[in-house]
Amino acid sequence: MTTEDLKIDAEFSQLIEPLDPAERRQLESNIVAHGGARDPLVAWRIPPAGMSGDARQATEDGDSLAMLSDSDLCLRAQMMTADIGERSYPECCIVGRVEHWALVETTGHITSDDCKYGEWRVYDWRCAYTGEADHDHDASDCILVDGHNRYEICTRLGLPFDVVQVAFTDREAAALWIEENQVGRRNLSDDQRSVIADSIRERRSKAAVIAATCKARDAKSFRSVEDNVSSTEKDDGKTGRTRAAVAEELKVPERKLRAVAEVKKTAEGKELLKQVRKGEITLAEARRQVKKAEVVAKLEDVSAREAKELAGHYDVIVIDPPWPMEKIERDVTPEQVAFEYPTMQEAEMAAMQLPAADDCHVWVWTTHKFLPMCLRLLDAWGLKYVCTFVWHKPGGFQPFGLPQYNCEFAIYARRGTPQFIDTKAFPVCFDAPRGKHSEKPEAFYDVVRRVTAGRRIDIFNRRQIDGFDVWGKEAAQ
Repeated sequence: MTTEDLKIDAEFSQLIEPLDPAERRQLESNIVAHGGARDPLVAWRIPPAGMSGDARQATEDGDSLAMLSDSDLCLRAQMMTADIGERSYPECCIVGRVEHWALVETTGHITSDDCKYGEWRVYDWRCAYTGEADHDHDASDCILVDGHNRYEICTRLGLPFDVVQVAFTDREAAALWIEENQVGRRNLSDDQRSVIADSIRERRSKAAVIAATCKARDAKSFRSVEDNVSSTEKDDGKTGRTRAAVAEELKVPERKLRAVAEVKKTAEGKELLKQVRKGEITLAEARRQVKKAEVVAKLEDVSAREAKELAGHYDVIVIDPPWPMEKIERDVTPEQVAFEYPTMQEAEMAAMQLPAADDCHVWVWTTHKFLPMCLRLLDAWGLKYVCTFVWHKPGGFQPFGLPQYNCEFAIYARRGTPQFIDTKAFPVCFDAPRGKHSEKPEAFYDVVRRVTAGRRIDIFNRRQIDGFDVWGKEAAQ
């Protein structure tokens, strides 16, 4: 078989997990050292359509046809090729049967230099009833199903390779064979093998449904297709279609198969699994992104958003209360006898109605002095305390006889059960430079934007914040 006789199928190529650069360099080195591919490539020999002319004519003449046994087929193939090579009867074996045809492999030995090692191998589709070879079928119609990397390296470097051929009933059967062959590769992670294993389970289930449906139809059974589907799902485990059976057979964790099933429920998840299969991301990362998309979709749903806008509700609230503090009057700045913004007493703030949705993230900024008051306000607002974020500042105010107050707190509380869409690189302590008086760091808002979705508002802010509505007398400033 020449390189022109072998076809590369784009869909099948996608089922072959790529080698990393180091593995590919090692494979190429081994092929060069061996003088060609050591192991043969595998190709799918496409079967002819319909029956052979002789068999069709026999049926038209009213003759009854019976399939030949493997031994009879091999004997006829040997007799038809007895004049080829030095052996009077070459060796034959049946590679596979597809409907009206059998793929026969015939091998022999000759002394010609045209054949490597003096061996020859011929594949023929032979009529399963008469044993005649199908000479009208395109003998070059072979699709590569295993050995893509070796094929590329050998053709690029002009090195030899052998090809063995296999028979499949259809493309789905060929794809299943490829994946069953791929899942055992030692260089794959458990995540990659789990994605492949799930695909194998799905292909086996589909094949079982089709087979059961055809059998029921041929037997004129009144069982529905749905009944046949149910019967395959109630697998006894021996045929490897249930998740537990596949996990045991292919040596993958069943919990990972469940995770794959969860991720592939959405179109986005199916695309992410392609990346997992290639080793570009982990299965955990794919699950995280799917969960994130679900939360975002729920919060950004148009109808839900419109309802929240009409009611003035927000999914995320950041509030920097105007705590009732007083500046210390100093002789050097006698004009600064009060803060540049109005303050509020605890009772006034407790009476506020926060525009919080049923499931809402809330951050409340406070200092050491007002931390107890802040916790009391959470109760007044009907919020549940969760944790405390700490902004570590480069320096800070140090009261007489006390430590330096070089941090500030953002108390995180909740209404309902809001979900974060991302929890990577999400510590409660963070460093950030100081800005203007009372100005909160942009790093904090970067994190909030990344880990939450939906409508956001910053209450009592004194500047515009990207991704947030702002409310307060000085927000426009």
